[in-house]
Amino acid sequence: MTTERSYQWLWIRAFMWCLAGYALGDKTFAYFFLGELAIVIGFGLWLRSGRLMVILSDSVLLFWFLFAVWGFLRTVPFLHK
Repeated sequence: MTTERSYQWLWIRAFMWCLAGYALGDKTFAYFFLGELAIVIGFGLWLRSGRLMVILSDSVLLFWFLFAVWGFLRTVPFLHK
């Protein structure tokens, strides 16, 4: 469990650096797609953590999750282009 927790803290620190890079690095930083990679890794860590039902217990997380699903569903039709 401590290894999983250390991965989560490592991901949080890396994600904060990504956000700082977007804030200070302008378009040059965005071309590296590090933010997208960080989100995919964070999603994988969340799936491995076994705390999937946390989203249903908090209304803010539930609305965020529904918004993310809606965005995903709105994106899928344009992926083939």
